[in-house]
Amino acid sequence: ALIRNYTSKIIKFKMYQIPTIVPFSEIGEPPESNAITWRKYIGVLFAGIMTLVTTAVLIAILPLVTILTIIRRIIYSRKIILKDPGQIKIGIIGGGWSGIQCMARLKELGVDVEKNVKGFEAHTSFGGTWHPALRYHNIQTHSAMWVSSFSNYPYDKHDRDNTDGKVSGEEMERYVNRFANDEKSHSSYEFNTRVKKVMYDTKKRKATLILQDSRSEPTFLNERKSGPFDLVIYCSLASEPKIPKMLGQDSFQGKIIHTLNFKKEDCEDIISNNRKVVIVGGSKAGCDMVLCLHREGYKNFEWVMPKPYIFWKYEVVCHDRSLKNTLRGWSTIVAALWSLISKNISGLIMWGSGLAVTYGIPHNDWNKFTFGLLCPTQRQDLAAVPKEVQIIGRATRYISSGIELESGQKVDADVIIWATGCETGIDKLQYEKDGEYYNLNKCAKMLNHFLYPDFPVFANGSALFTTFGPVRAVNAADLAVYHCCIREKLEEDKLIRMASWQLGGSVNSVSSWIFQSKSYAMKEFVTTHIDLMLVGLVDFFDFMWHITEIFSLSRQHALKFRIFPRNFKGMHNNGEIKPAAVETGAPLIPTFDNDAKQEFER
Repeated sequence: ALIRNYTSKIIKFKMYQIPTIVPFSEIGEPPESNAITWRKYIGVLFAGIMTLVTTAVLIAILPLVTILTIIRRIIYSRKIILKDPGQIKIGIIGGGWSGIQCMARLKELGVDVEKNVKGFEAHTSFGGTWHPALRYHNIQTHSAMWVSSFSNYPYDKHDRDNTDGKVSGEEMERYVNRFANDEKSHSSYEFNTRVKKVMYDTKKRKATLILQDSRSEPTFLNERKSGPFDLVIYCSLASEPKIPKMLGQDSFQGKIIHTLNFKKEDCEDIISNNRKVVIVGGSKAGCDMVLCLHREGYKNFEWVMPKPYIFWKYEVVCHDRSLKNTLRGWSTIVAALWSLISKNISGLIMWGSGLAVTYGIPHNDWNKFTFGLLCPTQRQDLAAVPKEVQIIGRATRYISSGIELESGQKVDADVIIWATGCETGIDKLQYEKDGEYYNLNKCAKMLNHFLYPDFPVFANGSALFTTFGPVRAVNAADLAVYHCCIREKLEEDKLIRMASWQLGGSVNSVSSWIFQSKSYAMKEFVTTHIDLMLVGLVDFFDFMWHITEIFSLSRQHALKFRIFPRNFKGMHNNGEIKPAAVETGAPLIPTFDNDAKQEFER
């Protein structure tokens, strides 16, 4: 015991630590061979031909799309505001980057955040995924900081090399709190507060929340109310571990950990006691667990997965903005459009352009892709992991000594680490409609991929994947104001019918498609935008410019929602609404101030 304790102290001192910042210039050189083979030649040729053909088709339909876009913009410019945004009351569940970005955008749109917006966070401070309670050991942003930055709030405006690079989980938490401090979000949030229930009053069209202190035992005496709210926005994507339910868990003699709960102490315990580890799952989190142990020089582990995941090469997506990579980025856009027609063709374009990579035998099953990125250093380190530790198979049940696979193979383990994605936690809430228990259909289509049509005072901000990182919460705030202030109040039947016309939106709100391998993530991403375009919330040119910025120009802004009247100053991010005096009950018409007039004329 004394030797083990002494060894543990030495290990703690020498443990590998992810760098705070990895600038783009230090992400490493691609480990893949640059040799030109016939496969590469055919792949590039195929990607090039498909890109040229698709571009020609887009040019051909341009006149029709232009006419439809002009009509759509005229229609929305003539809409009126039915309710003053300064009067609506919003509740936000979750204090991660989505929650505080949503609140910041609501303020830009004229919502009185100090008086009428309340945020609720179960943990001690802001952070979400990056909070110490949820981030796993040695976690690092897997994309560039220009993807993970807040709207109009660059991570490092003085050094582009850092903004194009990656940071550790601890540094990301500091950045999130820096944004929250500058936005003065603390005064609008209640920490250590868990939302227990959402109560919907159909006559008043209001929601009331039942809250509990997350530090105490959940009892009736520990409950209090907050509200009423015109809308409650759920802003949590990955707060709960997702562990497959299997038989035999009680018989397993070892320890079960999900990646969310894998801390430095767990890693130290594994290494100091030479525990046999089995990592289950081939996604980005699985790669992180493997790299964590491998970089410590630890070899007593095995890696179980049904099939290796496909990733994007970091330096190709978050590229250096050279002409070559800019043009290659256009082929990524073409692959995204082809995802609506053929998953295989879409995948072959990305393999051919040199965008895709995997740590196992290459395949074209793009259901095993969730927008994960691997940088050159990560790919190099994964390539150094012995192939013998990889076991292709699906775990079906626990046994006393480990797990048993579908094939009947038994894999021994002292510790099982589940790298199988996360859940939103939305199923942990209780729902009540007019005083009676209500079973919220968590697999029903959400209107505009955002609003529950049968419970129209509750929206899921984490389901609105218009872009990546915290910036997508800008659009959640846009839709919140549109729903409360501009869209006419519709009956639930009408809202349900509108949602049923969508191509997509039937994602499982308990576990987002970003954590599933049942569908093609790229198709889900494009389908979301198609649905928003079909109902006029987004137009074609704004969508195309948005994905061109991300994939071709290697930068990101929020997707533009042209859903506000032309004299609605909030849509330009430069001030508050100045409503004119109106009679009680009359539609609110904002004044056409000089700044808005100049913007419109421009």
